[in-house]
Amino acid sequence: MSLTNCSAPVGGDRYLRAKEVCFLLGISKSTLYKFIGEGKFLAPMKFGPRTSVWLSSQVQAFIGSKGAQE
Repeated sequence: MSLTNCSAPVGGDRYLRAKEVCFLLGISKSTLYKFIGEGKFLAPMKFGPRTSVWLSSQVQAFIGSKGAQE
């Protein structure tokens, strides 16, 4: 029996945890969740009670759209 990587969605995209999203955005985790609460950033997908993830393509699109607005 072979094991496959179940954490990667179809299409080559990958899931990012809060720490990785914060690094890409250059913000703290508390600021990330503040932005989510204010509707300024995407709500995470929940994989469990303590696991939140974002698709890397969505985070990159957010970063690209913010750069275009400035």
